[in-house]
Amino acid sequence: MKHTDQFGQIDTLKYADAIGKIATHKKRIEYLQDVDEKFYDLLYLLAMQMGIVNTIAKLPTREERKKAWEELPEHNRTMKGMKQMVYHKVVRKFKNKK
Repeated sequence: MKHTDQFGQIDTLKYADAIGKIATHKKRIEYLQDVDEKFYDLLYLLAMQMGIVNTIAKLPTREERKKAWEELPEHNRTMKGMKQMVYHKVVRKFKNKK
């Protein structure tokens, strides 16, 4: 594993921070190849709260931002809610810029 704590366990915050800075779902999944899939939801939920909003907001075009948002997982109720939160945070960032 790329990120472990002092006890050799997965460091979820470091993984979440790292995937939050990656613009595409495909590259995030590639980055997580060394992690057990049971951690994917947790890592995505943390990343959605931490950095994915800024990563998506920094994309240069509306189409790229829309595609990045649409790629976010929504396979359960929690993920759907977090995906909506990301959407609203990105929209708010753009409204505050004006």
